[in-house]
Amino acid sequence: MIEFDDEKDEIGADTTGSVGAESVGKEAIGAEAVVVPVQEGGGKPSVREPVMLRDVDLLEGAEILARYMEPYHQMSELAFLMVPTDMLEPAPFERDVSLSNAHKIRSSVMCSGIFVDPLVIIHSEDSNKYWVVNGYHRLLVGKDFGMERFPCLLLPRSGLSLYALYFNSEKAPTLADKSIQSMRMYRQLKEKLGGQLEFNFSSAFENCAYYVTFGFVYEQHKKFGGSTWENVLKSIDLFEKRDMNTMYDVRVHRAELVWALEGKVKELIDKMKDASGGRKIDNAIAKTLLVFHAKKFVAKAETFEDYCLMFLQALDRVDLTLVIPVVTK
Repeated sequence: MIEFDDEKDEIGADTTGSVGAESVGKEAIGAEAVVVPVQEGGGKPSVREPVMLRDVDLLEGAEILARYMEPYHQMSELAFLMVPTDMLEPAPFERDVSLSNAHKIRSSVMCSGIFVDPLVIIHSEDSNKYWVVNGYHRLLVGKDFGMERFPCLLLPRSGLSLYALYFNSEKAPTLADKSIQSMRMYRQLKEKLGGQLEFNFSSAFENCAYYVTFGFVYEQHKKFGGSTWENVLKSIDLFEKRDMNTMYDVRVHRAELVWALEGKVKELIDKMKDASGGRKIDNAIAKTLLVFHAKKFVAKAETFEDYCLMFLQALDRVDLTLVIPVVTK
């Protein structure tokens, strides 16, 4: 439970949005059908069978207010429920709580006097509860207000439920947020569908494999500066047509290589500090310039692992005397 401080609350609104997405193929999920890729430009996609709610998804204790087909593609059945608080829990891949976002939502509810936005939920299947895939901050705020029931939109337990990165839009997520959440989703998928090809789940991660790799780095090293490496590694870190059980270990190893790159940059910045005659160095700019100059020495590589090893060697080739005058204060 978050402890709220009224003096820290800010007036603001809990905003939501939606992003078009490609859908996970039927082969990746099993028996349930899903919508196939959405075409860029907003046209309706070709579809398979409608995705319907199952009786098991409608748990006893939740009040069903309405059932309907979502209006955009009209291929997924949703339900509007009123769900007791004790039946709601965060999804295991939920990103970490943002205190500032929670305070902002709390202020919005206090100022308006009403709790408007429903939570988006799926049946956990592991217990007699629902996972909140969008709206966990709203759930925490409501609990703080003593709310005993929450308005919720229930999604069918299918490929749609994988799209937490798209649903979770009440706060613009940082790279760290997306990476940590992707890593948690990946781990969950590996435990349940480890024999499936990693490539089949690519669209659930916005087709950004590096989110998962970076997530393993952030899990061990909270201060990892992933944004510098994003443009460098995203084109070489791809989802592969190998099973999730195998690729899980591969991604853990890739995370170790990325952290080795981060360590090498830190080592070079320390050298520049020693050579700068006591002048202060802007670490962020220094890191950006080191990576920029090193990239010039890196040839094309067939694998992510080869690319990282070449980049490590390239960092040692950077002429620090060219960087020091730019980054010293």
